[in-house]
Amino acid sequence: MSALRQMLALLRKCGRAVFLFEAVYKLAALALFLPLFNLLFGGLMQLTGIRYLTMENLAGFLLHPLTLAFLALLLLVVSLYTLVDISVVICILHRGGGIPEALRHTFAGLRRGWKTGNLWLLLYLPVLALSLHLGVIAALMATVRIPLPLSAYLTAHPLLPALAGLALVGADFWSVRWIFAPVLHVLEGLSFIQACRRSSCLTRGHRGRIFLRMLGIQLVLMAIYMLLALAGILALRLISASLARSFLTSHVLTFLTAALLLISVLSIPLTYALIYACYCRTGQALPAPQPAPAVSAKRKRLRKACSMAALTLSLAGCLLMVYRFQRGHYNLAIEHLRVTEVTGHRGASKAYPENTMAAFRGAWEDGADWIELDVQQSRDGVIFCMHDSSFLRTAGVRKNAWELTWAEISLLDAGSYLGPAFAGEPIPTLAEAVDFARWHSVRLNIELKPTGMEKDFEQAVVDIIREYGFESDCVITSQKYSALERVKEIAPEIETVYVMPVAIGNIEWLTAADHFSVSYHFINRGMVSRLHQAGKQIYAWTVNRRDIMERMIDLGVDNIITDNVALARQCVSAGTASELVTSILDEIAE
Repeated sequence: MSALRQMLALLRKCGRAVFLFEAVYKLAALALFLPLFNLLFGGLMQLTGIRYLTMENLAGFLLHPLTLAFLALLLLVVSLYTLVDISVVICILHRGGGIPEALRHTFAGLRRGWKTGNLWLLLYLPVLALSLHLGVIAALMATVRIPLPLSAYLTAHPLLPALAGLALVGADFWSVRWIFAPVLHVLEGLSFIQACRRSSCLTRGHRGRIFLRMLGIQLVLMAIYMLLALAGILALRLISASLARSFLTSHVLTFLTAALLLISVLSIPLTYALIYACYCRTGQALPAPQPAPAVSAKRKRLRKACSMAALTLSLAGCLLMVYRFQRGHYNLAIEHLRVTEVTGHRGASKAYPENTMAAFRGAWEDGADWIELDVQQSRDGVIFCMHDSSFLRTAGVRKNAWELTWAEISLLDAGSYLGPAFAGEPIPTLAEAVDFARWHSVRLNIELKPTGMEKDFEQAVVDIIREYGFESDCVITSQKYSALERVKEIAPEIETVYVMPVAIGNIEWLTAADHFSVSYHFINRGMVSRLHQAGKQIYAWTVNRRDIMERMIDLGVDNIITDNVALARQCVSAGTASELVTSILDEIAE
């Protein structure tokens, strides 16, 4: 029986348990890793005194002792994650049993495996993980756009990618001599050094065939990814002949992410089924697997129910993570890697009445990461959403905010000015907007519009934010710097943004402003770089044309404030997708 036929026989026998474990393990790890990494990395930047990572401070950050300790910890976590992954798969393939027995054997091996010779295993496993996921990495590179500085560098040095690829293939071929080391370590309890020596002997004369078979597995994974991607794109295109480009872009990228996750689930089982089959073909006597303990029918049903529950919870957690990732909740302050976020100006104000719940829902449905809204204070102290201090333009009443009570304001029609379809749309309170944002995982840009007639205006706004525990999911903005100074005195934990129609001089020295919102006319590359070096973000407003959006994304602004959320989301998504994906979208959108 050839190694390939034996691999297929192993997968027929143990495939259900192996793929179930991989799905739960990968989904749960993804659901936990990104939020945890985001939290730890943010804490690391605070401890090192860096608020925004740029090319200018990158070297100092990487050489900082805390960063080196963090990288060592990350390497340890990746090594242990990979070791558990591989060990459980090997145990299932060897024992032919279920997941619980494989987990018990794996963790028993981990407890007794801390020998001097095994420390090298922690360095080898991350390299092995890269080798085992070459197909996934290649698929990712075909999906995601390379950051602009790196892309420009590679364009100027076209031989580098080819040389890097050859070096990687050469390193993979060289490491084939140790490919049986994890199998020997897990099944025979050899130290890593002993397992490497034994593997080197066993692979002698077979390395070329093993390497080609492993490379074939990676090509199969790539082919599966391409087929899934093509099927997904065609399916989306057939749903409707009039799909918006923004819908296509965002959903195609979501589907491609799911396809990447699927082939990552397949990668370890397929590769290690092949490696185990090749190991068996060497004729070495394998340790006899201990018979699995008898399991009653009731316990089998319980295990099956637990497995399905774990899979369901892992999938739900992963979907929540992907959703929050797309909403920008895990966007790190790293120049050239940070994805520009989109803010709906007064909600989706191009299609809905501004500063109403209809506009806020529309912005969320169009994929806004943030919703910008303006707040005023009524005569009896209620904070509500409206841009003008007068109700004339949007509600047709010649009264000012401070002249009416909330009971009177709540009866006004804030939608009819945009058309009869929105007749009767009420003016919402800030509390209603915060509650909506909290439940829909969207963040708020709350702009204060003080007129001098308010009473404890900033305190009232902060009280609402604190009541809903929304401090970390909003920013308070204003064109009046004194209002931001008062916010910082009341609530230093809430980030502030200074809105500037004109930006001239060293604006980064305005310390009451954590970030700056600048009219796009005044934004240039030097300003973006200067603010980022000072640890500040820069928001561009109000950007409604495609060419200006693309220019702002190219300049590296952190946030685009727009009336046309769908167009901005389309531009941002196209900016993160590779040229291959973008060209496909261009074809199907015609």
